[in-house]
Amino acid sequence: MTTENTEKEPGLSKYIELEPKEKVIYENDEVVITSKRVFAEFKPGIEGTIVPRRESYIRDIATVQKLRGGQESRLFPGIRYTLAGVAVGALGYFLEVYDIFHSAIDAVTFLISALVLGVGLYLTTTSLIRVKPHTSVMFIIFGKKDIRVPYPGHNNPEADKVAAAFTRAKRSY
Repeated sequence: MTTENTEKEPGLSKYIELEPKEKVIYENDEVVITSKRVFAEFKPGIEGTIVPRRESYIRDIATVQKLRGGQESRLFPGIRYTLAGVAVGALGYFLEVYDIFHSAIDAVTFLISALVLGVGLYLTTTSLIRVKPHTSVMFIIFGKKDIRVPYPGHNNPEADKVAAAFTRAKRSY
């Protein structure tokens, strides 16, 4: 398995000035790894160029870590639980108003409806304000700010390729 992108046209690497005997080992839309440096967090520059905000020599980077963050959406189960809680609450209200069953059954239906409604509202609320699932590749640099490269989704294969390319570049440095 190779992690080199040799079949593609140069992307972000065409905006980077390479040092003598430095070659691009890996690049994608988020990061460029050369034989000597790592570039990330690209931003638009002057006259249509793209400039990396962060760069570091490979010798200064201690290690690379992949971190999973965020959570999956639980909006639809939350809505179902909320509606079920409302339905059980309406049933309990109906039983209470028409005094069909004993008050102990009314209390149980109230507790069940409150519990299910609470769980449903919790799941719905947390799904609306959640951080979407992502995988971050962190280049750990002692004494400086780490370089973070985010990718959408948990266990993103692109993050695996970046970590493998960095490891290969660190070994050959």
